[in-house]
Amino acid sequence: MSVDVALDRIGKPLAEEIKRREAISLSMSDEMLQIHVSALVGFILGAYGAWFKGGMAVPLEDIFDMSGRLIDVCIQEIDQIGEGR
Repeated sequence: MSVDVALDRIGKPLAEEIKRREAISLSMSDEMLQIHVSALVGFILGAYGAWFKGGMAVPLEDIFDMSGRLIDVCIQEIDQIGEGR
């Protein structure tokens, strides 16, 4: 399975669930939200892939922390776009 297909399979349902739950206030198109969510998923999967390929030399907690920061940044970006900034 290609990365694009994997991100589409993960990103699209996540974006739809965020919209359905009204988890954050959004005034952006469904397509733009899907792009942001897919980018976030791609970043996180890439981090875990690099960690694994690198022999798992970095503590897993550091990867968890980095992933959490990526989520925070993505949510801030979505909020700013949703507010028209």
